[in-house]
Amino acid sequence: MSPEQSYTVSSEVVGASHETIERDLAGVIRGEMEALVAPEIAGRLQDIYVEVGEEVRKGQALARIEGTSYWLSSEAARGQFEAARLQLKQAEDNYNRYQPLHDSGSISAAQWENISNAYEAAKINYDASQAGYYRAADTAGETTIRAPIAGVVAVRNFDIGSMVGPSYQVFEIVKIDPMKVSIGVNEQDIGTVLPESEVLVTVDAYPDEVFKGVVYSIGIKADPRTHAFPVEVRLDNADGRLKSGMVAHVRLPIKDLGEVLTIPINAAVKIQEVDYVFVVQEVVEDVTPVGEDGKPGPPEPTTRLRVEKRAVTLGPVTDHRVVVLEGLEVGEEIVTEGQQFLEDSSLVTIPNHESGAQTAGEDGQ
Repeated sequence: MSPEQSYTVSSEVVGASHETIERDLAGVIRGEMEALVAPEIAGRLQDIYVEVGEEVRKGQALARIEGTSYWLSSEAARGQFEAARLQLKQAEDNYNRYQPLHDSGSISAAQWENISNAYEAAKINYDASQAGYYRAADTAGETTIRAPIAGVVAVRNFDIGSMVGPSYQVFEIVKIDPMKVSIGVNEQDIGTVLPESEVLVTVDAYPDEVFKGVVYSIGIKADPRTHAFPVEVRLDNADGRLKSGMVAHVRLPIKDLGEVLTIPINAAVKIQEVDYVFVVQEVVEDVTPVGEDGKPGPPEPTTRLRVEKRAVTLGPVTDHRVVVLEGLEVGEEIVTEGQQFLEDSSLVTIPNHESGAQTAGEDGQ
């Protein structure tokens, strides 16, 4: 009679651990603030003061538009304003000089009406010329393009000599510390997301590193296309390694399961919609040894490893493992690799098994 076949497998002792259900959600890293910078007026770029990658402060000059025509217009408006100011003073002096004569009836009503109208017209002209001068002066001052926020120059789209205007994006400024990641969370999970909760973030550019982030914004309106709610995660970026546009993966905690039993996802096999695991058991059996002469000897009690095919109830999946709700207890040993060849009561060999037991019979697949 040929010896019973034994299958070499890997195993794991079932234990309890603190587990959390997480969602792995993809997003794109952006600066916490990003500003598209366009000039307030049209003209030709005369000077550019910054380059891509350069750090700038809020209000810093980035470039200048050739402004001779705007300066000349401002000077002309200033001259008109000065003339209107003198005209108003003369009209006011004239009004004040003739008012006592009007009060005493020494001048005609028609004369007083002309004097009053001239004074009112001078005031209107003064106000209009003042507004025109201030507007022209402001326009002349807008020849300098300034940074609206502090950050780093991420984009420069034009060179000296280019014609630009209010509809032309000349620069893009990005505030790079902190950065943010925008993700979409579905309706079933959004109620469990809490402000200030910590998350783990990985980026494709640094696959072996994990960055810590904090939830700081939870949207109140779902995207009509995806039905997902926007959630923003803030990431510290003091060293500037994270760049705007990088793809990020956010591990968002959804539910704390507490202390639970978990096993590798692949340890369970599904047969006719029922999940099974193979539980390793040490059994003492009489084994008939074969001597050097090929003749069987007397039976000897031998500790061997067999498996019990056991149905289990599985729960949520957490980071490549699955929670076991029913069917296993802490300390039991299960097969984690090689179970596809097993049946109930199959004989197995587990290399470096803690008990040191060896199985009788030849190794199988």
